[in-house]
Amino acid sequence: MIKVWDLPTRLFHWILALAVLVCVYTSYNFSDYYDLSFLGSYSAMAIHQYAGTLILALLIFRLIWGIIGATTARFSNFIRGPFHIVQYLKKSVTPTEGHNPLGALMVVALILLLLIQVVTGLFLEDNTYMFANAPLAKLADSDMRSNMIAIHSNGRAILLWFIGLHITAVFAYLIVKRQNLIRTMITGTRDRSAAHTPNPESIKADRPLVGIALMIIIIALTFYLLF
Repeated sequence: MIKVWDLPTRLFHWILALAVLVCVYTSYNFSDYYDLSFLGSYSAMAIHQYAGTLILALLIFRLIWGIIGATTARFSNFIRGPFHIVQYLKKSVTPTEGHNPLGALMVVALILLLLIQVVTGLFLEDNTYMFANAPLAKLADSDMRSNMIAIHSNGRAILLWFIGLHITAVFAYLIVKRQNLIRTMITGTRDRSAAHTPNPESIKADRPLVGIALMIIIIALTFYLLF
């Protein structure tokens, strides 16, 4: 077995997926109200804002971890130019055990789309009278807020299309190419016989405790500064 993904990257991926799912669900059910037992009662709007803030913190972590994290987590490891993309389309040749050149494009697109969603969401008003305005709503005038809500609302549809494309691609790899990308993102490892590169090596600069500590600090600071 070779190690492909470090623990912080895997935690980021699955926590982000859960937070996005919560945001999407609550965005279609703003009038709902939830009793979460000892955690208290919250409107869908409140949960939407908290989940969106968590996404923002996770994206900040990922941008930092993309520079200082383990090898496959670094943007320099998987973001490639047109030549590598063409080679992958023609011959399925990838220079890394992590994201292939096409997967890298999806990663960048999803990060950018999510950043647009969470940043625009910070400036919106709560028109449901069930929670409070978004943290930065008071900084935006009515015209700016109108633009923000238009971007935020339309961006949801675009984001869902990209998420659907991402999930479809993952299952296509599983069914057509017999590459279980989901299991690798859960366990962090891949059998050497199923490696994507000719001379596979495990990741380097693997520092799980540093990554987890950094993630927790960024999440705590983001919530503290915004709420």
